[in-house]
Amino acid sequence: MAPEGLLQRKAALDARVAETPKLANPLPNLRSWQAARLATTYEDLRKDNRCGGAAEFFLNERYGPQDFTRRDRDFRRASRLS
Repeated sequence: MAPEGLLQRKAALDARVAETPKLANPLPNLRSWQAARLATTYEDLRKDNRCGGAAEFFLNERYGPQDFTRRDRDFRRASRLS
């Protein structure tokens, strides 16, 4: 799927979550669980000198427990500019 299609699909899913509070409420817990699981699963990569930075980036900036709504919105806006 082209990046534009993926962004549209993500926007549609975000809208659905926003319209359905029972979907939104468990998301922080799910994000925290996923971040902890990935940190444990990829602990060896995090300790590796060659891969550690990349592993930390993905664990903190892509799959971390924080809310990425603003980042995702900014990315969608920037992708329309190019």
